[in-house]
Amino acid sequence: MGKKMKWFKFDIRNLSDDEYFMYYSTLSSDRLEKIDSLKNNKDKKLSLAGEILAKKAVSEILSLNKEELQIKNLPDGKPYLENISLNLSISHSGDFAVCAVSKKPVGIDIQLKRDISLEVAKKFCNQDELNYINSSNTKNEQQNRFYEIWTAKEAGFKCGIAKSFKNINTLALNKEYHDFENYKVCIVKGK
Repeated sequence: MGKKMKWFKFDIRNLSDDEYFMYYSTLSSDRLEKIDSLKNNKDKKLSLAGEILAKKAVSEILSLNKEELQIKNLPDGKPYLENISLNLSISHSGDFAVCAVSKKPVGIDIQLKRDISLEVAKKFCNQDELNYINSSNTKNEQQNRFYEIWTAKEAGFKCGIAKSFKNINTLALNKEYHDFENYKVCIVKGK
């Protein structure tokens, strides 16, 4: 894989019930517990899709059999693979799950873009980030900038940049954005 990071996306609308139960039957006990604790079927499918993506990514990168890979969770919820020195991050929103895999720390976040009140940004943005959002002339661009900041904060948090959102300066992160349909994805790469 070299220094490259790879990311993958999965549309749960393409996951049949038979496929869901086939993948579900291969999960570790802690992953089963996590998925079973979710209340609605869509959230269960999204969580399972993250698992599918992570196994697919690692099996492609390391040429391993994905059925033999077991994803576990640290006490803080961060997913990991035992005895494999790759970092992974999983996120889901709407109908998509995404996963990023890297030799270095990595965080990924996806958000389905909706019309939101920008007042919420004041709760977690620093002044430079608020200025960046508000410096746009159109509401649409302000909303897009809000989602840039929000996804970067989430991804930075998952990458281990800081322990609180307010302390993450997204304007200074090593990040990349991807947009598709009505989704914003941010990947933050650590050192």
